[in-house]
Amino acid sequence: MKDASALGLSIGQIRKHQPKLISESLTELLAWWTEGRLKPLVSATYTLDNYAQALEAITSRRSTGKLALIIRDEAAS
Repeated sequence: MKDASALGLSIGQIRKHQPKLISESLTELLAWWTEGRLKPLVSATYTLDNYAQALEAITSRRSTGKLALIIRDEAAS
């Protein structure tokens, strides 16, 4: 056997015992997003009207990244 382990964490427990850490982490995460340091893989986008297709893509394991729902068309605003 390999000398391997799997670790996890509970956001609920961190929030309960170290709430300031959650706030600080979110602030840093949003700063990284603003700086362009985070580039999430969005494999497909769907309009809100087609949410069922997006859900089916997730449940059938056809998505390879995040799926995004477009709430409103900014060009139409």
